[in-house]
Amino acid sequence: MKEGQRLVSLLEFLRSVALYILLAFLFVTFFFRPMQISGTSMTPSLLDGDRVMINVINNLLQDPQRFDVVVVRHEEELWVKRVIGLPNETIAYRDGALYVNGERMEEDFLDDAYMQETLDRLGIEQFNSDMKEITLGADEYLLVGDNRPESLDSRNSRVGAFSREDIIANGVLVFWPLNEVRYIG
Repeated sequence: MKEGQRLVSLLEFLRSVALYILLAFLFVTFFFRPMQISGTSMTPSLLDGDRVMINVINNLLQDPQRFDVVVVRHEEELWVKRVIGLPNETIAYRDGALYVNGERMEEDFLDDAYMQETLDRLGIEQFNSDMKEITLGADEYLLVGDNRPESLDSRNSRVGAFSREDIIANGVLVFWPLNEVRYIG
């Protein structure tokens, strides 16, 4: 092979490497972003210290649906919560059960063993505390942590409902620890 051909091959190779690095950077920046879970509000679904990739692109393609796990901006922090109430719905918790527009809804994603363990540990009788009925606005979402007794979320009047623009990602991919890799959408 001539010297000129080697140089052209090397330049093509370097161009390909640079393109792949650029594409990887764009992918991480605009589609999936890394984040570390801090706190216990989503236990046992997500644990303190879990490392996740948040799904930004899914959030751009569709609006969050009930029970989706989303990442929301609250003041200067990013919180991970679950969508419980959608725009224009009336939401309440009565006797530990979720009611949407007066209809009782099952929250099958809640872990029964964890709920009982938490009730025993905290010495409380109800995992989902009662919440007065609220009606969400046209652009509001009620977001709640899976660890209901220990989550600061939309049920608290200091936090309240979140607007659609506050939600920055829909779904998370847990990638660390390696033995717990899973997607929570």
